[in-house]
Amino acid sequence: AARTLAAIFLVAACVAAALSTRSGPACPAGVHTACPANATCCPIFMSNSGYGCCNSPDAVCCGQQGCCEAGYHCVNYPPYTSVCVKDGAANKSAIQVCTPGAQSGPSASLPSMIVIGDSVSIGYTPAVAALLQKSIFVQHSPWAGGGGADDVANGVNCEEYFLRTAMYEQVNWDLISFNFGLHNLDNSSAAEQTYTQLLTQFTDRLVKTGSKLVYVTTTPFMQDRVFGNTVVEDLNAIARKIMAPRNIPVVDLYQHVINYCGPVYRNCSICDDEYSNKTGVTCGYHYTPDGYEYLASYLAPYYASLI
Repeated sequence: AARTLAAIFLVAACVAAALSTRSGPACPAGVHTACPANATCCPIFMSNSGYGCCNSPDAVCCGQQGCCEAGYHCVNYPPYTSVCVKDGAANKSAIQVCTPGAQSGPSASLPSMIVIGDSVSIGYTPAVAALLQKSIFVQHSPWAGGGGADDVANGVNCEEYFLRTAMYEQVNWDLISFNFGLHNLDNSSAAEQTYTQLLTQFTDRLVKTGSKLVYVTTTPFMQDRVFGNTVVEDLNAIARKIMAPRNIPVVDLYQHVINYCGPVYRNCSICDDEYSNKTGVTCGYHYTPDGYEYLASYLAPYYASLI
C-alpha cells in the first residue's frame, strides 16, 4: 500500500510540475510489474501496481498515462493529455503506457481464464470469480482500474501485455473473454471501419494463442440510445460479423441487460445513476453492486460451459 501511495504522489507531482521523467526498462524493486527489454517502465495511475510499460526503449515518462520516445520531452495538459516535443521536429501525441496483465499466473489446480475489457468488465469480474471459485480461476486483464483495456486501439497496442501476467510471464490461458465497445462510441463510417480493422487484428492475435475464446457484447449506453443513436448496437453487429467466421462464441450481455431494463430506458434499478443532472437519462456506463451480480450470474455459467 505504501508503494502504491508513493507512486500516486510521484504521478501527481509530475503532473503538477509538467516535468518529464525517465525511468528505465526495469520497474522499481518491489513493484509487481515487469516490462520487456524493448520497453520502458513508467508510472501510470490506472495500474494497480502504479506502473506500466511504454512500447519504446529508453522512453521519457510523462507522469500521467503517456510517454515519449527518447529525445523528446513531455508537455502535459492535465488531466490525461501529453504532447511530445523536440526541437526541429513536429510535435507528436504521447504514446499511451500499457497497464500490466493479470496479477497472477494460472492456478495449479483449476482451469484459468482472463477477462479483457473495460471498466464494466472490471466491475463484474470479481463477482464472476466468486461464483466460479471452485471450478475456474478468473482474473481481469489488465490488472488496472479506470477504463481497463480502454479502446480497441489501445487493446492492439497493449495486447501482448494483456495476454501475459503483470510480471510479463507468458501464459497459456484456458479461456479468454474479451470485449471492446464503450470506449469506441463513434459510428461514423471512418470510425466503424477503424473499429472493424482493429478488432479483427486483436481477435486474430487471440486466435494464435490456442486458448478458447469468447466475445462479450457491449452493454447498453442509453445516453445515446434514448436519443436515437444506435452506436452500441452497431458495434455489436460488427463484432458478431468478426467472430462468426472464426467460430468464436458470443455471449450476449447486451440482451441480458435489456431483458431486465427494457429495450430503451432512462433509468433502471441495476444501473449506476451517473447522469442524473444532465439529460434526464440517469443510467450511464456502469452498474450497481446488484447490477454487477446480475451480469455475473449470466456470464459465470456460460464461461463454465466452455471449459
